[in-house]
Amino acid sequence: MLFWNEFSTRFNFIAVDYLIYTRETLGNFLQSYAIGPLVTGLMVVTAGIFLAVFRPFWAAATAAGNPRSQRLWAFGAVLLLPVVSSIAIGDSPREFLGSNSARELADNGYRAFVRAFRASDIDFQQFYATIKKSDAIAEMRAEFGEAQ
Repeated sequence: MLFWNEFSTRFNFIAVDYLIYTRETLGNFLQSYAIGPLVTGLMVVTAGIFLAVFRPFWAAATAAGNPRSQRLWAFGAVLLLPVVSSIAIGDSPREFLGSNSARELADNGYRAFVRAFRASDIDFQQFYATIKKSDAIAEMRAEFGEAQ
């Protein structure tokens, strides 16, 4: 949520850079957001959910049921399904959406992060202010002329 509010996009190469340059990133987060209360609140909620669901889940996990081999096949199929669907579908459905926000919301955050990590690129025009090439050249000539 914090990343979306800052950049209006899912995880991309900026997020990858955040993981590489953690000192600067953590410093910025600690200055910008109330991390302490946020993490404490998340820990309390997580502990409460864990305590509420531990016994029923443990009872279901240890109950007699289908043979182990059948459970392993089902587990493997559940793990394989997202991989197969990701390969089969790819990025094509999100490219038909009109706005960048719609494309970003349609994408899966984890998959977008892995794609950004592997691609190591970013749409420069989308994230950085730019000027026309002719204006940039004129400005550079003026700067070099002043500096000689």
